[in-house]
Amino acid sequence: MTESKTLMDSKRTAAIKRNLSEVANTLHKHVVRIGGDPPSPQNETGNLGDSGSDLDQIEQLCSSVMTLCTFVESVSTSQHDRMKKERLELLKINMERTQEIADLDQIINGDPKKEHAHETIKRLRKRCDDLQKTSTKEIERLTNSLAKVTAEKDYWINRMSSMAGKKLRDNNPEVIDLSDPNRPLKLADKFSELYDNQWTSASEHLHTTCQMSEETAIQHLSSLTKECYSSCYEKARRQLQYLHKIVLTGTWEDDIEACDSKPDSDKAPPVPQKSSSAAGMKTLKDTRNEFAHIAKERVIKDLLPVLIKSSGSELEVTSMTQYLSECISLCWSMVVQDPPIVLHWPLKQGSDINRDMFNQYTKTGTKLNYEVWPALLLHTNGPILRKGVVQPL
Repeated sequence: MTESKTLMDSKRTAAIKRNLSEVANTLHKHVVRIGGDPPSPQNETGNLGDSGSDLDQIEQLCSSVMTLCTFVESVSTSQHDRMKKERLELLKINMERTQEIADLDQIINGDPKKEHAHETIKRLRKRCDDLQKTSTKEIERLTNSLAKVTAEKDYWINRMSSMAGKKLRDNNPEVIDLSDPNRPLKLADKFSELYDNQWTSASEHLHTTCQMSEETAIQHLSSLTKECYSSCYEKARRQLQYLHKIVLTGTWEDDIEACDSKPDSDKAPPVPQKSSSAAGMKTLKDTRNEFAHIAKERVIKDLLPVLIKSSGSELEVTSMTQYLSECISLCWSMVVQDPPIVLHWPLKQGSDINRDMFNQYTKTGTKLNYEVWPALLLHTNGPILRKGVVQPL
């Protein structure tokens, strides 16, 4: 009887141990599955038969099970807290989205506050438009004001620069005003173009149509060129005398016809007895030069018929009148300079040719046969602007 009871206790103990071991292993697997890191139950659930009595082993297994249960509970609690926190965040997001949807529904279906918002926006837009218009007008006003100030500044700068330039150029013809379209270098270029174009056409007309020899035609044109320059020079001199007299005496009516008539030294108005300063004469010369382009048309109208009449009917053709008109125009612009630009002609036939001042025409040589085209000097005995042309013997 006693042995049978002992055997039954032993089997019951072994069954308890197996159950406890299975529970421990199950708990261990569960903790691993849910992401925990529990203490290993191997020491408690392994071969424990050799380490103590069955009761000790059962106590160890119970302790292991309790440890695992505690750990499972802590892990479950942590996971539960995390899931609860995530759920709260999801609820919050859901509430925000729900509110946004509600706001959109109010906008779509009509919100009593919507009209007020529209009125506010409309009022703000109108205010922005008004401010923009006001700003635009102010910008335009400031722009116009700036333009006026800039123009006034430029005017005074140009005026002071012009006054300084005139003072610098006074009695110094080699100082050039680059703003003057009729400055000496420009006139020299135009004078060369006159020789290359209109003079060539007129020379060919005299030689072919009028049956003149080449030398006779060239000398005829040279005489006309000299007369153009001398007539313009005399007219400019009389004009300056007339201006001088008007300024000093205040009378002019009885001298208008005399000034506008053909130059004649016997009828030229005398130089007034009263003296004027050099600055005053400079002002008169500058005034004459400034308005020379206006007087030029009248000068051409006066001199062209006189030159044609004195030189014969062969000039009454287009090529000749074009040459004379352009020649008068250039000569007038030259003689109103201060001092006047000078046409320099060579010396008498047989004299030595100055190669620094003249190019040769169709022949080469050292002695002059006849003149073709004058050299251009900045002023009397001044530097050369353009070389002339001569025909050697």
